[in-house]
Amino acid sequence: MSSDLNKMMNTIRKRTGSSTFTDSVYGEISSYINTGCMALNRIISGDINGGIPQGRNVLFGGESGVGKSLIAAQIIKNALDSGFKHIFYLDSEGGGLKDFFTNLGCDLDRIEHILVNTVEETTATVNKLYDSIIEHKKENPEDQFLIVLDSLGNLVTEKFYTDAIEKDKQVTDMGLRVRACNGLMQSTTIPALKADTTFIAINHVYDDPGSMFTQKIKSQSGGKKLAYVATVTIQCTKALLKAEKKDKGPDGGHYNGADLKFFTVKNRLVKPFVEAEMHIDFSKGIDKWDGLIEPAVNYGFIKQAGAWYEVPSYSDKKVQRSELLKNDDIWNTFLDEFNEASKKELAYSSVNTIDELNNLETEV
Repeated sequence: MSSDLNKMMNTIRKRTGSSTFTDSVYGEISSYINTGCMALNRIISGDINGGIPQGRNVLFGGESGVGKSLIAAQIIKNALDSGFKHIFYLDSEGGGLKDFFTNLGCDLDRIEHILVNTVEETTATVNKLYDSIIEHKKENPEDQFLIVLDSLGNLVTEKFYTDAIEKDKQVTDMGLRVRACNGLMQSTTIPALKADTTFIAINHVYDDPGSMFTQKIKSQSGGKKLAYVATVTIQCTKALLKAEKKDKGPDGGHYNGADLKFFTVKNRLVKPFVEAEMHIDFSKGIDKWDGLIEPAVNYGFIKQAGAWYEVPSYSDKKVQRSELLKNDDIWNTFLDEFNEASKKELAYSSVNTIDELNNLETEV
């Protein structure tokens, strides 16, 4: 670099705070937060040991009763267990119950419970949190934090709230809420990056009432654009499963779990539009291996023969699906190779990959 160019770049960097990507601390993910489900980690980050990217906005949309809050709570638990200093839990539903977090084994003294009611209030609160975190990290750069909003879908606008109180009526906001929700996600994108602190917004999804056919990508509460504002947008749908007679219990309950489908609507980390299917038991939660069996079959690490499975790296004996879900020893015989295959498949194409493909085409 010439002395004149070097002088100009030094001036620019002083004025803008910029750097080359070689030196940029914002150009890569510093760490990941385990979701508690390897299959979900995989479709978000490509790595079964990855998960939620630190320092980014993540939108987690799901149908009512799909277990969004349970999954968010598990992420909070995993963050605390990995050494996060404090979690900021913004509660718009009154669902932040002590017993809920206590039963998961969370340290309640490290979870800040913040009640929010409107989108505008939440936007201001989250940005104030980021200001405080950024200031704190000047002296404590290694401290990690997490901000969770549960939920975006339950927030109203200031206008809706004041109209109800001052005018004693409900007034349609004419798109104001949609713009406010987009503003919330957009305004927190760069602060999240500067603070290296993830903002997870839990949201509601629903089928478009104006559509003739069921759509793969559901509508987000807050407008369609919202799904494409975050760094990662995950959609979750469910199918309830009836309990067997022996499992119904004295209250006669008919459902003991649900089949979940996670789908990445948007993803800047790895390829989007990837799906993971798994089962959640309302009493036991999610099996960590569930959702990985089908990809492992596709990669050739597991061979399926009807209702039975063979794992050549483990044994020549056939096993049932239930055995695959509970036997860690089986997975440990090929897990590293499986994870590398997953990373390669889900990664965006690189220059090297494109060059290899071009060379193959030339040879042919």
